[in-house]
Amino acid sequence: MKTKKKTKKKTKKKTKKKLKGMSVLLTMLTLIFALTACGGKDTRQPEDIEWSDEEIENAIESLEQIENAEGTGRAESVGELEPEQEEEPEVVDEIHLRLDGDTLYLSGTGTVKSSDIGNAMNAGVSNVVIEEGITRLGYIEMTWVGTFQNCENLTSITLPNSLESIEKNAFVNCKSLTSITLPEGLKSIGESAFENCDSLTSITLPDSLESIGESAFYGCDSLTSITLPDSLESIGKWTFYGCKSLTSITLPEGLKSIGEEAFSGGCKSLTSITLPDSLESIGPFAFAHCDALEEVTFGNGLTGMSGHAFDYCSSLIKINAPESCQEVFLKAGIDLSICEWY
Repeated sequence: MKTKKKTKKKTKKKTKKKLKGMSVLLTMLTLIFALTACGGKDTRQPEDIEWSDEEIENAIESLEQIENAEGTGRAESVGELEPEQEEEPEVVDEIHLRLDGDTLYLSGTGTVKSSDIGNAMNAGVSNVVIEEGITRLGYIEMTWVGTFQNCENLTSITLPNSLESIEKNAFVNCKSLTSITLPEGLKSIGESAFENCDSLTSITLPDSLESIGESAFYGCDSLTSITLPDSLESIGKWTFYGCKSLTSITLPEGLKSIGEEAFSGGCKSLTSITLPDSLESIGPFAFAHCDALEEVTFGNGLTGMSGHAFDYCSSLIKINAPESCQEVFLKAGIDLSICEWY
């Protein structure tokens, strides 16, 4: 008996499905007829039309597509059904810590923040090794606290080639950090990333570096020299503000702008500087108060310069520049008597 009931139920279900299909088919045929009639091509009633085998086959095929779409829960238009696109897997940050003596090892994937490290830096740690897989040194958005901010005992750090970004405040007030080599693959240094790293004497920047944020090396009193990579197009405001030990800096071909007070605020050891042909603009007070600056050589691409770019440079006695810079200098109030044209 149970078997017969199931058979009857299945038969009724199939019958209802066929009736529903025939109903939809008839509706579609009627619609085709109506559209044809509206175009002025046929005035016959639906029941008077003899449908061709091709028309019926097309209608059945459309019906099957509608049923398939309903079965998948998708309301697609009649025609070719587009395949569902797979969503890209979400990258999950996963950080692991391991302490070995005075060295902290960080491994995992994604972004490291100060909240991932917790109080580990208070356990006598002076060295940090970050292993491959880490892509960013981040910050806490609510407080802007950087990854190693205020870690005053940190003397050295090893960074992986997988690292792409050092974000804002990452090493603020790391007063014992003396040198650092940034890996190839690094694209950006964020705002105030190395601000007030008083003991930092040297830093190696990779060719992959594309941007340096505002105040990135603000107040790095011990930084003596730095070479900027060719990939860098701009130096933001206050980038090297107050770097009083900076004696030389190599600016790359490709550099287009120097921002407001980029080398101001007491870069008292900088004696000369050569600006590349690619440089187009110099912002307000860019080299103001560079007391030891004696000589500046300009490239031929300069199109704009603030009138205060070299304010209070009391030792400046010589400017080498192409004749094309004369108009820019006049507008900026540069003393033309110290200029040698080429």
